[in-house]
Amino acid sequence: MTHRAHLSTALVLGLTLWHHTATAQDCSCDHQIDPGTTSFDGIDNGVKPGDRVCVMAGKREFLRFQHMQGSESARIEIINCGGLVEIHNDTRAYALVFEDESHHFHVSGTGDPSIEYGFKISAPAKDPYPGIGLWLLGKSTNYEADHMEIFDTGFAGVSAKTDPICDGSADQDKFIQKDADLHHLYVHDTGGEGFYVGST
Repeated sequence: MTHRAHLSTALVLGLTLWHHTATAQDCSCDHQIDPGTTSFDGIDNGVKPGDRVCVMAGKREFLRFQHMQGSESARIEIINCGGLVEIHNDTRAYALVFEDESHHFHVSGTGDPSIEYGFKISAPAKDPYPGIGLWLLGKSTNYEADHMEIFDTGFAGVSAKTDPICDGSADQDKFIQKDADLHHLYVHDTGGEGFYVGST
């Protein structure tokens, strides 16, 4: 390989790394989730109230968030970064999930001002369980979700509820879901509910 070829390779590699770093910096990320990651635990990853978690643009089969625990005065922000985040799962009953007592967080598709809905989510599976696009469960509460397109789901576009749990920890005297703010969501072509909010 010639000296010029070495230089060109180094330049391309350097520009690629610079672009990747610049994109993350432009989004003011405290934490970054690359397209190859399908599960992210807030406790395990040291996410603190007030942190910004960037979901990097690209395609994924699903993305599950656990223990995203902000506070009333400092919510955790979760945004798309670098363009459109596409989540398409045709083999499971979920696409984008928040669970395990996640609370005081805001997930928004406003990370790229050129895209109205920065998250594009579909979960067309019908068997063995029909798919849900945005699923907020597991005693999750005090959250906001906006600027997503959710479509082609086996069942609900959005399911925001915690069903009863055998240990009784989700009973009325133990857990109350509140302050669920769902807006600027383009939900269409669902197999069942558009929005299924609150357990009956």
